[in-house]
Amino acid sequence: MTRPNSRVKAVGWHVDWNTHSEAPPNSGACSGAMAAQAWPCSTADQHVNFHSPDRPRSSDRVYSSNRVYSSNRTHSLNRMIGLFSGRRPVVLPAQGNALGKRVEPSTLRPNGPRVRANGWAVGPKTRFVVASCSRGVAPGWAKAGPFGARRGFTLVDLMVAIMILGILAAMVMGAVGMARQQAHAESTRRTIAKLHNVLMAKYDSYRTRRVPMDLRAYVWAHDSGNTDPAFASYPKYYNTASTGWPNELARARVNAIRDLMRLEMPDRWSDVKHGPLVLQDAKANAVWPSLTQRYLRIYNTALAAAGNDETKLSDHAAAECLYMIVMAIPDGADLFHESETGDFDNDGLPEFIDAWGRPIRFLRWPAGFLAANQADTDLQDGTSSDPFDPMKTRAGDYALFPLLYTAGPDGFYDIDIGKNDDTTVYAYKLDSEGNLDPYVADGQGYLIGQPRNVTDPNDLRHYDNIHNHQTEN
Repeated sequence: MTRPNSRVKAVGWHVDWNTHSEAPPNSGACSGAMAAQAWPCSTADQHVNFHSPDRPRSSDRVYSSNRVYSSNRTHSLNRMIGLFSGRRPVVLPAQGNALGKRVEPSTLRPNGPRVRANGWAVGPKTRFVVASCSRGVAPGWAKAGPFGARRGFTLVDLMVAIMILGILAAMVMGAVGMARQQAHAESTRRTIAKLHNVLMAKYDSYRTRRVPMDLRAYVWAHDSGNTDPAFASYPKYYNTASTGWPNELARARVNAIRDLMRLEMPDRWSDVKHGPLVLQDAKANAVWPSLTQRYLRIYNTALAAAGNDETKLSDHAAAECLYMIVMAIPDGADLFHESETGDFDNDGLPEFIDAWGRPIRFLRWPAGFLAANQADTDLQDGTSSDPFDPMKTRAGDYALFPLLYTAGPDGFYDIDIGKNDDTTVYAYKLDSEGNLDPYVADGQGYLIGQPRNVTDPNDLRHYDNIHNHQTEN
């Protein structure tokens, strides 16, 4: 049975298909006339006849469908032009320009042969590639190009592309995230540096500040040697007979200065609400500094707006007190942009905020912020003498510097603010000797300013905090 020829343009070669009962002739044995004819066949054995435009038709090769020939297996056949499919391997030349009559894909019969690329590649230097030949052409052929058949992405290709894109995206997002965090940290450092300069100027002024009280009258009223019945109800804190007036007056001044600091630079609302502990006139009436009275009015206004619920004003009291202090300093408000302030808890009391939008906290006397307690401070060493007590009336008191700090990228402050219990904030008071002691432990046994994780004492998370005790700030 003889089947008519169909010449197909595939990869720049002409393809003739025939059926034959014998193996086709070798290279050079197939003449042009033979190639142009249909071969007789007694079985369904199938051949493909390839015509090279670079050689005369007499030298064309005919290859058997049950053999595989290839001169280059280094490329993938998936780039062949024409969408081929089949079962039996044959050899298909890879390139060349078409000669002779061109048969467009639209003229191919549905029951004609179909050849499919089967895992080998076509490149510019490939002479032969492996393909398959079978009967039947599925409707629609792929577009042809200079080197082979176009194909779509395989699932593996798609997965590899997605994986590469994912890796690149992760790298880019990681770099962008790191740059954003560094920008936030730098912005926060600038804000804290400005606060530090303003606050330290005020803090240092107390070294030479005049106290608004009569120190001699105060010491005499609390002197154990005073037997005047008018002062019988006064606590006896001083003993001028044994320690001398100069020493007791110096100690009284240190306590008065600390009380003035507490009232004018509060870091908790109890400093404002409880009023003076040491400052008093000759008649033992409390002396309220004008700044403290101003702070108290602000607090009472916010408390009324909160329905007289003090717990609503306790979460960020230190940050809110810091804002009040700075805004009361001449030209203090002009140093800060509106983006550096906000009302984090919406209680009507603004705070300075960091670049992450969290309040910047303030501790006036961070006695526990020491290297011995795993604090990274360059200011407090725990050994330098207190500059506000030049006569060293109290042994062991060391220099303290206000602490301005933010939670940093992780959002955890982990600095003890001083508490009596889990809910109430520690309030300063005079000890049994009449001293206002910044170095006393709070109600839970911790020094104020000490690094502390209330949920897990062994897991301190303050190391990424940004604060003013580092010289880089």
